[in-house]
Amino acid sequence: MFRCILMPYSWSEPEYLKIKPKLRVLILGSYELSSLERLRTLKGFLMLNGYLQTHLVKDFDYPTRSSGESQASYNLRKSEHWIPLADVAVFVFLPNVDNTGVGYELKHLIDNHYDMTWRSVVGISRPAPKISSLLGGLIERWSDSIQQVFFSTDTQLAEGVRGALTSLLGRLYFVVINRQPGEWEMSKRIV
Repeated sequence: MFRCILMPYSWSEPEYLKIKPKLRVLILGSYELSSLERLRTLKGFLMLNGYLQTHLVKDFDYPTRSSGESQASYNLRKSEHWIPLADVAVFVFLPNVDNTGVGYELKHLIDNHYDMTWRSVVGISRPAPKISSLLGGLIERWSDSIQQVFFSTDTQLAEGVRGALTSLLGRLYFVVINRQPGEWEMSKRIV
């Protein structure tokens, strides 16, 4: 006689979710005072949701500013240094601020790190942010590769970015799962 024993099924977390704490997420956007607070809010939300290696360029100590180097030159060099070290770059275009810097950073990624477009997220505010038509055209051109999040509130931005990151976890799993801490983890300020 055959005897069937039913074992209770245990729901377990999908394997790809295990990389969330190690996934390197770089948030880029305007550093105007009100905007910087919104970027920090997004960072805090993502960290509370398990993306513990989420940072702004401003969070890093390295590279150091050279003697005689202008703040503008330093900011440019620092952004260009950290963008390729991110697993996911999140570009946030906010309303009523100068988005020139984040526009340049997106253009830099596309021109110099083409292989990162599929793992990048562009957050675009509604109402439309102040960006040039050329930048708008660039975003449209790459809309098949870059994930776009449209938002009217900070909550919509945060949830949209979290969803975009979650959708990338499976594709980034083998890149991230066995990676040892490196410059990204060692070069940040306590913020």
